[in-house]
Amino acid sequence: LVSQLDDDLPLKRALSQCADTIKTFRPSDFVLGHRGAALQFPEHTHRSHHAASTMGAGLVECDVNLTKDRQLVCRHMRCDLHTTTDVLLRPELAQTCTV
Repeated sequence: LVSQLDDDLPLKRALSQCADTIKTFRPSDFVLGHRGAALQFPEHTHRSHHAASTMGAGLVECDVNLTKDRQLVCRHMRCDLHTTTDVLLRPELAQTCTV
């Protein structure tokens, strides 16, 4: 995944430097998709969870929150809908957003 990141990203440089310090890699049967495939898709989306399982994650971790109408949703935080939806572009929804 790191090799697929843009070369000018500080994250790519940091991860590459970290990988250079590891002398040996050992295969593992334990693979965790933390919030899905977060480096490829927005966290906690169907695409992210599907990609994580397709790439071999045996476990896909998701944070669960309870909505105002008492429904369970996978969200990292209660105030992060703007990261995966167009809620702020819709005046009727944007005005209902609270912190």
